[in-house]
Amino acid sequence: MGTIDESGLYVAPIKGTAPYAATDIVIATSVDDPMRKAFARVALVGLGPEPSPDPRVEIYPKRSCVYYRGNNSSAIHNEYIDMSNTRQLFRAALYHSESKELQWLRDGSVVKSGSEPGYLYEPASDKGLPGTVKIAVRLAVDHDVKDETTVLLINYLWPGIAD
Repeated sequence: MGTIDESGLYVAPIKGTAPYAATDIVIATSVDDPMRKAFARVALVGLGPEPSPDPRVEIYPKRSCVYYRGNNSSAIHNEYIDMSNTRQLFRAALYHSESKELQWLRDGSVVKSGSEPGYLYEPASDKGLPGTVKIAVRLAVDHDVKDETTVLLINYLWPGIAD
């Protein structure tokens, strides 16, 4: 049980179902003279090292509302909306993963890849219909590690504006 690295460091295994105070015998053999050996007894006590936590990714904010830009319809007055309300910056927080490569998806299609933890969503101005858009982020090396959010696309009919 256990492993020894090239420098000679012994790392105990996760104890799991090994009996309490199990004794492990570590044998060191000389590279120059294989007949020269040293022995050590290691007693495994306790629960052993903690297993590594599973990687996970979280996306923020979890839900947002975005005004879509008008499509020249007389019933849509979103041209009066400030530009900051027509886009949303999403951030990803990555935990317990050696890989930092992320993939951003919009309605299931990859729109951005890389190690940058942010994605700026802007709805298309010519297809601005009220509805929802799914934004997801996943680990590039393991697509099962993912999180998603919903963007609600909204239109506002401003009171007092006559056509």
